Amino acid sequence: QRDGDNAAALQLASRAYAERPKTPWVLATLFDLQRKAGRWRDALSTLEEALRRNAVAREDGRRQLVAVLLACSREAERGGDHDGALTFARRANGEAGASLPAAIRLAGLLLAAGRRRRAANVVQDCWARKPHPELARLYLQMADSDDPIERVKRIEKLAGFNPDHPETHVALAEALLAARLWGAARTHLRRAAGEQPPARVCRLMAALAEGETGDAAEIRRWLVAAAGAPRDPAWTCGACGAQAPEWAPVCAACAALGTIDWRGAPRGPPRGVSPGVQLRAGFGRNPPGAPETPPPATPP
Repeated sequence: QRDGDNAAALQLASRAYAERPKTPWVLATLFDLQRKAGRWRDALSTLEEALRRNAVAREDGRRQLVAVLLACSREAERGGDHDGALTFARRANGEAGASLPAAIRLAGLLLAAGRRRRAANVVQDCWARKPHPELARLYLQMADSDDPIERVKRIEKLAGFNPDHPETHVALAEALLAARLWGAARTHLRRAAGEQPPARVCRLMAALAEGETGDAAEIRRWLVAAAGAPRDPAWTCGACGAQAPEWAPVCAACAALGTIDWRGAPRGPPRGVSPGVQLRAGFGRNPPGAPETPPPATPP
């Protein structure tokens, strides 16, 4: 390992495991080398053995188990084993409790297999605990119609499982914007904004202004506000803080296993913005910090 020869190290660790399968450090070393080599099914067997023998902390082991199961699911799907991919995803979702990555993966695989009702149940259950934009996208894919009003009704059904969460109001606002229902969209954006609207809410307000009035100055003001707004939630490593475009079992920055989760921006005002520049109950057409201007006339 010191010489960087992980292939030889893995061979030696496998021999050590054959000689002393109950030794905690042997299990830990073998597991680490297997997952670094991308041998996910072997790593799964080793981790399960380590958990049985209490060779790994229970909480860390369960978190890593979910990540390894999802890695096995991805590996099976790439190899054309869709039944295996579903089996691993089901196990991950069962182990995870409130794991968002496991629910997203399971729902996506069920939808791809044409099992829409089961996929919908997975999405609804996860939405009640931890809403996410990808869950809303999957739920809309299960709709029987592309009609914008029907899609609003579809999201309204999902919203009922967690009606007060900001992500619920954002999902409703996006569907209402697509249906050109400007007033209702503004209502939900107002509810999603809180004291400091995140960047995504500001961008949606810009889209609302573009669709409703086409006021270029208002659009620009909201886009400027988005640039200085608190960051949107993102897939973030809990070990090193690096962000990723999508969930992965291993952090690309620090190689930690099972540490990436959907995390919100830090609390407090964004850097360079005064704490006094916040949205209040009015949340009208002017973004925070913008000069007060009369609203444009509403077309008949």
